[in-house]
Amino acid sequence: MLLKKIISNRGFGLLNSLDLEGVYKPKLSDDLVGKLLHLKYLGLRSTFIDSLPATVGSLPYLETLDVKHTNIKNDVHTVKAEKLRHVYLCVNSSSKVILDLSSLTNLHTLWGLNVGSLSELTLLEKLTRLTMLKLTGDIKLFRSKKMAECFAKLTNLQSLKLRSIPKSIKYDSCIL
Repeated sequence: MLLKKIISNRGFGLLNSLDLEGVYKPKLSDDLVGKLLHLKYLGLRSTFIDSLPATVGSLPYLETLDVKHTNIKNDVHTVKAEKLRHVYLCVNSSSKVILDLSSLTNLHTLWGLNVGSLSELTLLEKLTRLTMLKLTGDIKLFRSKKMAECFAKLTNLQSLKLRSIPKSIKYDSCIL
C-alpha cells in the first residue's frame, strides 16, 4: 500500500531501480508497475511473492529482473522487454517463472533456469550473448549430445553452473 501511495501521489514514474528484497509478499499490481516506465532494475529476491504483474514483461527499459526465492507461478511474457540483460530465477520445485526466451536474445545472465527437455535447449542455443548461465535439470539431459552442441554455440559463456536433480524430484520447466 505504501509503494502504491508513493508512486501515485509523488509521481515516481521516473524511478529506475526498485529493490524490494526481503519485503514479505509485496502487492504489485499491473497498474502500479505499468507506471514505472523507466524501471531498469526490479529486485524481488526473498519476497515470496506469488505472482508478477503482466506489465513487468512490457517495461521498455528493464535490464535486470531478480525473482530468486519467490513463489511465482505465472508466465512472464517478455516480448517487449528488449533491453532485458540479467534474469535471476527461482530454483525450487514449487515455483516456476515461465519466460519467453525467443524474445530475450540480448540476455547476458540467465541464472536458475529449470530445463526439462531436449527441445528446450534449442531455445537456449539462440542466446549467444550469454556470459553467465545456471541450469537445473536431469543428469541425463546434461550428458546428452544436444547439450554439448548447445554449449558450443554459446561462445561468450564465462560462467556455467549445472545442477542435477534426482529423478524423484520433479521440477517444472521455466521455458516458453
